[in-house]
Amino acid sequence: MPYLTAVCQEILRIYSIVIAGFLQVVIPLRLWVINCQRKQSFIIPSIYPAHYREEVYPEPKKFKPERFLERQLTPYEYLPFAGGNRRCIGLAFAQYEMKIILATTFANFQLSFLNKRPVNAVRRDLTLAAPAGIKMIATEQTKLRQQSNSKHPETLI
Repeated sequence: MPYLTAVCQEILRIYSIVIAGFLQVVIPLRLWVINCQRKQSFIIPSIYPAHYREEVYPEPKKFKPERFLERQLTPYEYLPFAGGNRRCIGLAFAQYEMKIILATTFANFQLSFLNKRPVNAVRRDLTLAAPAGIKMIATEQTKLRQQSNSKHPETLI
């Protein structure tokens, strides 16, 4: 389970659902180089580049779930559900749901793409999603075992 959790975290790091957040400033604020003197100013922090910072994520373009097993990231470094005290209330449920679906799917099926082209996320308003028209082949694990056993009759199911 720890490795499955790390895989889910790495997927959300690379493909964060929301790529930016919104903060409404209601009092004068000085934050790094941002200086908001007017009430009703808006700040739009970007989550996507934060997850590709070399100093936090060495080799950020590589899929490396182990990075989440090696160290604990702060809510200000890893923020697919926003960060700090204002994280999404659905974070725990979404991660639990993701793990259940992935574990169930991979326990029962082997998935492969019909096309061998790279799949790139597409922007839909403020979110990222899989492009339309992805075609996959799902082969039941029982069929794979039966095929393997017919080639190697000494193997038991």
